[in-house]
Amino acid sequence: MTSSKPDSVLVWMANRGSYVESMPGTILRIKNASKFGENLYGFKDQPGDLVDIQWGSLFKLRPTLVEIDFGRNPCDSLVKVLEENYEDEQIREFFKNVKAMSLHMTDISSDNLLKLLRKLTLLAAFSFSETKFQKPEWAEILKRLAELNLRGIELADNILEEVLQNLDVSLIKLSGNPGVNVNEFKKGIEFVTVKALAVQELQFLGETDAEELLEVLSQSFPRLQTLIWDWNVVDPELNFDDRTKNILKQLLSVHEKLNLGALAVVAYTPNADTKASMAEVARTLKVAIKDVQLHQFATKGLSDGMANFSLIVAGKNEKVVKELIEMYMVDRSTMPPMGKLLRLCEEDIVPIYPAITMDFGGFDKARIRQLYTSPSD
Repeated sequence: MTSSKPDSVLVWMANRGSYVESMPGTILRIKNASKFGENLYGFKDQPGDLVDIQWGSLFKLRPTLVEIDFGRNPCDSLVKVLEENYEDEQIREFFKNVKAMSLHMTDISSDNLLKLLRKLTLLAAFSFSETKFQKPEWAEILKRLAELNLRGIELADNILEEVLQNLDVSLIKLSGNPGVNVNEFKKGIEFVTVKALAVQELQFLGETDAEELLEVLSQSFPRLQTLIWDWNVVDPELNFDDRTKNILKQLLSVHEKLNLGALAVVAYTPNADTKASMAEVARTLKVAIKDVQLHQFATKGLSDGMANFSLIVAGKNEKVVKELIEMYMVDRSTMPPMGKLLRLCEEDIVPIYPAITMDFGGFDKARIRQLYTSPSD
């Protein structure tokens, strides 16, 4: 049965904080309407409203970031309407500005994801977490990502071999569930093209996961220039104990072996004790690295006087250090998105942020309104 294009669709649109500020990007979040207005962690992080928008107006949008999130996802219905009502060239025109794609807890099949990826012409960054693809499926997905000239990938599963065989990326971020197993790095894998690495989460195997990764990090990333180390991979809260001192020795060893241009350490420091521990970390790093800076910031939703995270930046690459401070301090974010992290190692990344955010939940307006007002239905 042919799916005709609708006259209009009901979407959720985030309110613009300013009509003076330029918005170079459009974030298209494809999700079940029960999740409208929520970020990946289930929080409503920005105000917005349901908007009835003309289909022609929506089709004229040029999304820069596409997110496919959560179960009962309407992505398939969107692709079907596009395929049955437009030529391939028109569909590619709609997606021509997409620079990043993210999958999170979604039930989209690998076939349908590939169908969507074939509508794109270029893609700079790809992220995923809690997907159910098998390794043969990942191999096909990664081949397509290579054709799209992918430059950065956020890894949340043990597909390092498949990534190495198919991609030449300059940025890798270790984050999400179930996480990458540290033992995968002990197999002699070398990512010789990677310039920036963000270590945010690992698959938990034991109490020494962080130390074991640092032991082989220089071999696994021999041309690394920037390392972001989230203390969450060591412990949720920072304590300046013997283990911390040993890990700092390892970080300094990595810095020296690779002659890093920039090193960042991020930690949750909600109280005086953890803040004092972070100050000790900074003092320890200053012994071996020049230009060590310690900053504290409050994440979004907290007042500026309630700093709950700390950031240490160090190194001789002033441009990257400045970018890191902006990503964490100015944006008040503990998890910078891939579109921003790519600026650490790529000169020609087109700005994605700030961006207008739109949530698309399918074509059944009555059902969308029902799910939005009563998410448990």
